[in-house]
Amino acid sequence: MRYEKYVGSGFVMSDEQIIKVSVVIPVYNAQKYLRECIYSVQKQTMNELEMICINDGSTDDSYKILKEIQKNDSRIKILSQSNQGAGAARNLALKYAKGTYICFLDSDDYLMDQRALDKLCENAIKHQVSICGGQFYTDRDGRLEMLNVSGSFHMNVEIEKKVKYEEFQYDYLFTNYIYERHLLLQHNISFPEYRRFEDPPFFVKAMTAAQVFFIVDVPFYCYRIGLGNCEYDENKMGQFMQGICDNLQFSAQKELKKLHRLTYYRLLEFCNRQLRDFVLENNAVLFQRLSQANEIIQWDWLEERCGIKNRILKPFADMQQTLDKQTINTESDSAEKWLLPYGYLEKHSQVGLYGAGDVGRSYFRQLQRSDDYNLCAWADKNHQKIITTEYKVISPEQLLNIDFDILLIGVAEIEVAMDIMDDLTELGIPARKLVWDIGR
Repeated sequence: MRYEKYVGSGFVMSDEQIIKVSVVIPVYNAQKYLRECIYSVQKQTMNELEMICINDGSTDDSYKILKEIQKNDSRIKILSQSNQGAGAARNLALKYAKGTYICFLDSDDYLMDQRALDKLCENAIKHQVSICGGQFYTDRDGRLEMLNVSGSFHMNVEIEKKVKYEEFQYDYLFTNYIYERHLLLQHNISFPEYRRFEDPPFFVKAMTAAQVFFIVDVPFYCYRIGLGNCEYDENKMGQFMQGICDNLQFSAQKELKKLHRLTYYRLLEFCNRQLRDFVLENNAVLFQRLSQANEIIQWDWLEERCGIKNRILKPFADMQQTLDKQTINTESDSAEKWLLPYGYLEKHSQVGLYGAGDVGRSYFRQLQRSDDYNLCAWADKNHQKIITTEYKVISPEQLLNIDFDILLIGVAEIEVAMDIMDDLTELGIPARKLVWDIGR
């Protein structure tokens, strides 16, 4: 089937439609960016597509805008539902999709290169893969930055080649790929209808079912930073925790150790950043979710790679200890944005520190003010560029000559911490001595 362009930038479909790609767009109060989002699909060189736009209970002019655009483009299908979240909206669209491939596009984001969908489909067929992706960009107030899956997002994936998911095992950037619709139908893969953390369970199931994927060297997806509503209430926290448990369970069943480890660290990060106050208020639902997670976690895997030996998830005790520490510390201590993970440190232990960025420097200041611990080394891979008169920052390789009891990883992001821990263990530093746990 061909789409015929006519005056007014409209599109007309014939009745014998062969749809290569169904672009699924959940829409909720997206009037500011919706036109740009849809236009990025319309300008694709691929005409054999459909756009399924799900109005998820919008209260602004989003639905009106969709109807206006639809007048000149019969490829647009509009579905409506009460506000149920992006996961439910995508699932509704999947019931009506006819494309050979599915592309997920959020209504405040946009597609990049106008050849992208053609390129991804061509390579999916050429390389006989069910999942194919391109290069991922971010847009921060008009400033574009490429997050290349070959390294800058710490995935260590080569482009223009088949990649085994078993060697990949990450759970994010699901919008950066197209998915063969038959794959999703055959394996009954859909989104859990949570309002938080709904996409990672979908992504890992799809990737595991496909087994391999392909990355094309073409700009594909652009994500606008800072537009999403990241506020958590009790219900959203519970759904986030359930998504975490889903991925812990799935990774345990499939023996995806790296994914299991990543999900564990996501849980720790969430406990420290979002969950503290709710837990301390004795929230029964969240306590149940945390207990569920504790039962699922494969502690042997964590000890094997990360040196974690406690075999119990201690968010309540750890967070309470953190709060107590903030209370009894000096004013300068409690003012630190990044709180030293005191729960892992024994008094008078020899402590090494890795990282000389914001987190590492915060840890350094706290260690210097404490009489309970001895800082014996401070390292960073960029040590030659770091200037400090307080303490000499050494290379990671020099850590091999230091006798420390524990090495704190002073970085904020989970993925970066995981890569550092992998690099250090490969260097020869025992995993049991490495600790990453962010407190704020």
